[in-house]
Amino acid sequence: MQANAELENSFELCGQLDALVAVLSEEYEAIRSSNVEQLERIVAKKNALLESIEPLAKRFELAMAGLQDNDAAENHPELDSIREKLFKCEQQNTINGASIHTNRRLTSSLLNILTIQETNQQGSYDDSGKISQFAQSPATVTIKA
Repeated sequence: MQANAELENSFELCGQLDALVAVLSEEYEAIRSSNVEQLERIVAKKNALLESIEPLAKRFELAMAGLQDNDAAENHPELDSIREKLFKCEQQNTINGASIHTNRRLTSSLLNILTIQETNQQGSYDDSGKISQFAQSPATVTIKA
């Protein structure tokens, strides 16, 4: 009876991990397209999915803890599938994190260019987002012959 429960739990865990891989891929597309509304919906879906995965993973971990390595490999081939799915989740989550980090750096660089905070010069925009005096004044160019 316990073996059936373990097997059922592992199949459910595999299904939830497949769903998580799909959600993480959706999250990546939302990050790439800078679709904030879609990203918020996906993050909520991801968090709900993670909450449902956690007890399954704990039950599976407890079931596997009592087995020796050889027994787990021979009698529980789904263990490799679960490891593979976890690896895919980890990879996609790392990619998503790197994409967010890159977007954050780009946004910061663009803000620095617009406000020229790094060189303490007057930028195109002031802190309130209005066009600065420097940007409004006409530029004069002197050409020496």
